[in-house]
Amino acid sequence: MGKILVTGANGFVGSALCRGLSRDGFSLRGAIRLPEYAGLLPKGIEPFVTGGIGPRTEWAAALEGIEGIVHLAGFAHSYQNSKERYADEVSGAERLARQAAQHGVRRLVYLSTIKVNGEYSLRDKNGRIVSFNEEGRPDPQDNYALYKWKAEQALCRIQEESELKIIILRSPLIYGPQVKANFLSLIKLVDSRIPLPLAGIKNKRSLIYLGNLVDIICRCLTEPQAGGQVFLVSDGQDISTPELVSLIAEGLRRRPRLFPFPLGLMRSVGKIAGRLPEVERLTRSLVIDSQKINRLLNWKPPYTLRQGIQLTVDAYKARKSPDEALF
Repeated sequence: MGKILVTGANGFVGSALCRGLSRDGFSLRGAIRLPEYAGLLPKGIEPFVTGGIGPRTEWAAALEGIEGIVHLAGFAHSYQNSKERYADEVSGAERLARQAAQHGVRRLVYLSTIKVNGEYSLRDKNGRIVSFNEEGRPDPQDNYALYKWKAEQALCRIQEESELKIIILRSPLIYGPQVKANFLSLIKLVDSRIPLPLAGIKNKRSLIYLGNLVDIICRCLTEPQAGGQVFLVSDGQDISTPELVSLIAEGLRRRPRLFPFPLGLMRSVGKIAGRLPEVERLTRSLVIDSQKINRLLNWKPPYTLRQGIQLTVDAYKARKSPDEALF
């Protein structure tokens, strides 16, 4: 495939993807919101400044000579983001895809979220956790998930009207070098040696390592079978919160400090403190069945969950060298 346009090229996923695609011999153009972000792009990436992405963004110059697009840019999940801002994300994705189709772009990979399927996995009548899969009915529970779902629908409509092939990737929590937000907070908590009340948690969570996600995107840009597909993606190894803490502690060469605490009381405390969503994410299950992409594209994760956690922790310990590629 010829030149690839990556939106959000200076972000957590975008920077890693640009390095991975460059390593694989792709020619790249990186779409960024502001001129000052150009210095954050990996070497050899041609910058294109878009300003804000929305219903009036002009993509013609950015799409010149482009054969494939990876659309990563968008508002992160946040309870402070308004419906209007998320609506701009939908109209921005739709405008990009329409102009891409008009310019003869062959395929567009859109990074969505597993939250389109639902917030948490339920259990069947036998107490077994039910995995999300591509056949499940979408059940977005908040504005972020709802507008990701709306963006997916808009892109699929454009696919039906044009030659542009859309590939949608619904991802769980992404971790890797330079990770931020909740995952970084958990690493810091484990590193602090503060005892954590998580020993009694018996949940399961699917995650995806950044290097595995990059490998999937590279595959989706080139594999003919990927065109027009929706894939739920993960490392393929589900893990409980106590197991995750133990792996992080192992990477830090710390002893995991966990103690049991009544789950109901933990949720009550979280609700009073205004931190119930964080408690729910640590204690409830979210499991993905990623067999479709394994089967259809013969894809296997190049990194195990243990390797991914270790590389993430190594990067945390080496923050003085943030530009070093660790995947």
